[in-house]
Amino acid sequence: MEYIDLHLHSCFSDGTDSPDLLVRKAKSAGIGMIALTDHNTLAGIDDFRAACRRYSQTGIDGVELSCAWPEKDPASLPPGTEPPEIHVLGYFPPDSDFSMPCFQPLHGIIRDYRLRKIRHNEAIVRKMQDAGITGRKDKDLTETGGVRAVTVEGFRAFARSLSSSGNYNRVHIARYLEDLGVVSSIKEAMDHYIGKKCPYYVTRETITVREAIEAIHAAGGTAVIAHLGEYHLEGDRLEAFFAYCMEHGADGFELLHPHNTPRTAGSILAFARRVRRETGHVLLLTAGSDYHGANKENRQALPWLPPYAWD
Repeated sequence: MEYIDLHLHSCFSDGTDSPDLLVRKAKSAGIGMIALTDHNTLAGIDDFRAACRRYSQTGIDGVELSCAWPEKDPASLPPGTEPPEIHVLGYFPPDSDFSMPCFQPLHGIIRDYRLRKIRHNEAIVRKMQDAGITGRKDKDLTETGGVRAVTVEGFRAFARSLSSSGNYNRVHIARYLEDLGVVSSIKEAMDHYIGKKCPYYVTRETITVREAIEAIHAAGGTAVIAHLGEYHLEGDRLEAFFAYCMEHGADGFELLHPHNTPRTAGSILAFARRVRRETGHVLLLTAGSDYHGANKENRQALPWLPPYAWD
């Protein structure tokens, strides 16, 4: 049985493993094909390519873009709400030259995302700072009464200690809160402090799924909708989302993922079969662990067989 894993994250986004360690683990686990799909960055690709050569590992250069599905007119949304967040995986041909002009739309999205994300992260942390959120007491901090307070400067320093990439997101804030002793786990931080329905979350700006797909296609890549099960779409909303994705050229869907239930996978398969029957077009169906090292419980090396099966 051959293994594949087309959804892996390194320390260049919100994973904890270097690309080298990530590839070594995959090779040791007997995974035949892997893809590096860091969030909104291509910064780890050179290290990933070098590691794949070093360990004779088949690897695909990729990215995961954070975007939104404009299900409704943004002007019609209640204040403080945002459209559903969707992630789009991009996979690129072997030995792609990322300096080519065709990659400029993607580089522009990544550059703009980085600036927006810095503002978003710091707005969340500043909201906690203004609220006076503190962690455990520390006897070495006598000038502040031993209390470790949440601050924007503190978050910046902590995030840099984890990674020099500058590509930080809410998991880095969660780890900062854990380090301060505000929470005991990343899950607690997400559930009670910085999750989308929590008191310190701040709404964000983002691109649309259409824009993500267009940038990936401009670079000669393949655009796959990630982990459909995380979006909790059912019935007419799911059908509307499928239609939107097809209208704007999505090449496929992530079929197997830890957050895709059998029902979700069944919905994807049924839709893909319908598309094939009605149009002759075959959607790409992928499998990925969404491995983040120590930042998530997801593990590499689930036994998913390529090619993706059709009856």
